[in-house]
Amino acid sequence: MCVRIVLAFVILTTVYDWYFPTIAVVFLAILNDGCMISISRDKVEPSANPNKWHSKSIFLCSLLYGTYLGVSTIVLYAIAAETTFFQDTFGLATLTPNEMTGLIYVHLSVGGLATIFITRSYSFSFLDRPGFLVICSFVGAQIVASVLGAYGLGNYHNFAGAGWGYVLVGWVWSIIWYIPMDLLKVAAYKIKDSYVWKHFVFHHKDYGV
Repeated sequence: MCVRIVLAFVILTTVYDWYFPTIAVVFLAILNDGCMISISRDKVEPSANPNKWHSKSIFLCSLLYGTYLGVSTIVLYAIAAETTFFQDTFGLATLTPNEMTGLIYVHLSVGGLATIFITRSYSFSFLDRPGFLVICSFVGAQIVASVLGAYGLGNYHNFAGAGWGYVLVGWVWSIIWYIPMDLLKVAAYKIKDSYVWKHFVFHHKDYGV
């Protein structure tokens, strides 16, 4: 999430001169980070092999996912701010810079937290059902995020709502980018487990995922 936010907002600020309100980042952190606590009660299968932290692998995968999600945010903003695609295709209103916060907030919340379902499993995420508490936490957090995205905070600190039409856009956009990310995860793990990766990149024996 940190890589994605830093990459996306650096580009959006420097290239498009658009600023994401600090108060929105606070809400994002409270809801999503609070939801991530539920992972401790997730339904998982224990590894058959001894495990240890692979910091380099974790860092590279985080960089990969963060860059991918950051690009998705930048592309969404560019389409919404620089084109009339959503207006011409779906009949939605043109967003002001403050209302754009609602759209980007929903996308950041849904797309960012959905990463839990990808990273928690070694294979495709739809093959490994998460625990009930994780699902409930995700749904609860995204209901609140959707309401915030639709209505904002009454333009408080430039956080205005984008309306329910754009909330749906944020959800659909996140789902569209979720599917290739799942494939990207599986491919990354295949590369990580390859002979070349283990013996020539990190020069260590792998004792688990």
